[in-house]
Amino acid sequence: MNSNKFSERTQFSLNFAYLSKGLYGVQQQPNFPTVLGNIRKRIEKAANKTAKALMISARTDRFVTALDNYATFWLKNPVNINELENILNHNDDQLYGLKLKVVSPHVNARGSSLSKYYRYTIIDDCDPQIITSHELVWRIAPKLDILLMQEAAKILQGVHDFSSFRASGCSASTPVKNRSEE
Repeated sequence: MNSNKFSERTQFSLNFAYLSKGLYGVQQQPNFPTVLGNIRKRIEKAANKTAKALMISARTDRFVTALDNYATFWLKNPVNINELENILNHNDDQLYGLKLKVVSPHVNARGSSLSKYYRYTIIDDCDPQIITSHELVWRIAPKLDILLMQEAAKILQGVHDFSSFRASGCSASTPVKNRSEE
């Protein structure tokens, strides 16, 4: 690519969190609010310009919440970065803690990501008030049998081929994973 094109634009990294309530996953979908759709709307409203090459590091489905995710995009110059960041943080669309950073034009949220970390937390047999008042908690009944779950999880130890769980456009170098005992 011509390096002159890079001087005509500013590349950004956007760090953010989101709650899944009311969103239909990450990828943009016509007629449905999504994480990427809401990010695009915020950027374009704040900058009054089209966000180009908008990518997100990790994609999730509906009902999944993220505490830390990244997106990259670029805008044609000139860009008032302080004003852009200020306006980006004033919305009510389930996106939180947006932090904007200028990065190299070669940074890409999907391609530059070194890893993804997913954490699933289960609150089992807790106060019913927590279950009904906390939007990030699902009620699981009957009570979970931790020993039985640990025994069942042992089948995942060792080397396994996860091809059947792989999406057609998966960018991982191999579907074979090695999970050691911890």
